[in-house]
Amino acid sequence: MDGGESPSMQHSSSRRIGLRRWAGTRLFAGMVVVLAMSAIAGESTREVYIALFRGQKIPLNSPEGIPVLANKIKLLKLSASRIVKEYESNEATELAADIQKRWASSQRGRLILIGHSAGADSVLEFVYRYGKQIHVDYAITLDPVGNWKVLSNNVPGRNYYTTLGLLHGHPVTGAENVDLTRRQDTCVMGEQHAFTHTIIDDCELIQSEVAALVRQTVDDASAPTTAELATPPPTPTGLHRTDVHAP
Repeated sequence: MDGGESPSMQHSSSRRIGLRRWAGTRLFAGMVVVLAMSAIAGESTREVYIALFRGQKIPLNSPEGIPVLANKIKLLKLSASRIVKEYESNEATELAADIQKRWASSQRGRLILIGHSAGADSVLEFVYRYGKQIHVDYAITLDPVGNWKVLSNNVPGRNYYTTLGLLHGHPVTGAENVDLTRRQDTCVMGEQHAFTHTIIDDCELIQSEVAALVRQTVDDASAPTTAELATPPPTPTGLHRTDVHAP
């Protein structure tokens, strides 16, 4: 005998090699699937930073609206971890520093801005001053009262405003505008109230809409664009909506 393998032994050896190759291929394919699923999960669970700017403390202006809204947002069921932080109306620079410190360029999450009164002005100011360096996914302003009247840098957003009273807001160019002037709702102590400047941020209807916008922005594959907002969702009965877009 020449000591070589018999045909049956050769067949058995080839079969073992084939099985090892098959197992290796399946293992590699499984690893590819796991890595892909991990990448998808990482994308959908990116951290979201929600900054809320309070208005200035003035007589008859309740300071409770923004803190209450912040607590509601903390309780939302979102597909991402979140940071919910309140800022004073003059702390746009502090927010920029916080964001730049927290997120490296490769670790960026979503950024949503919300503000009432002078805090709404701070949202518009932040987008103007820092929007090219820090991407803002969505901006929500509640009755801005200052000279900031444009939502710049192609940032999508919604602006609620009223023209009632001596102190009131205005439309914002580049945002989806919701005029609350002719609307009443049960906002305070279960009583019907017009949407005045000091009540807008306290109203449960508005808070619920804002919370829904936050959830939509976080859960969508991509934040809504200004073009998409040109066709707004159905308006709750009684709300008068006017859309103003940047030229």
